[in-house]
Amino acid sequence: MMTAGFFQFVSSICAVIACACAMFVAWRANQWRNSDEVRDGFKSAAARTASLEGRVAVVETRLEHMPTAEQVNGIKSALSRLEGEMDGVQATMTKVEMSVNRIESWLIEGRGK
Repeated sequence: MMTAGFFQFVSSICAVIACACAMFVAWRANQWRNSDEVRDGFKSAAARTASLEGRVAVVETRLEHMPTAEQVNGIKSALSRLEGEMDGVQATMTKVEMSVNRIESWLIEGRGK
């Protein structure tokens, strides 16, 4: 029976120590929460957050005016079509230039009289 009483005594001591540890942790947590360093840290974090919100707003405003990927692809395809058309115009202009040169040569040689 002596062992049962001993275990009850040790159990009671452990409970008292656990309560003391819990009270100590609560006391330290309250001190940490009220410290100036923590308050300054919260103020600094709030200032950084406000600064970042401002920067994000600027980026969002700039992004509103930028083209979407769909629009950029549309411009690329339009430029490709225009390039093809310009190649066709260049070929036609080469033929016209050759014709003009022939007519000019014929007129210069005096056959146009």
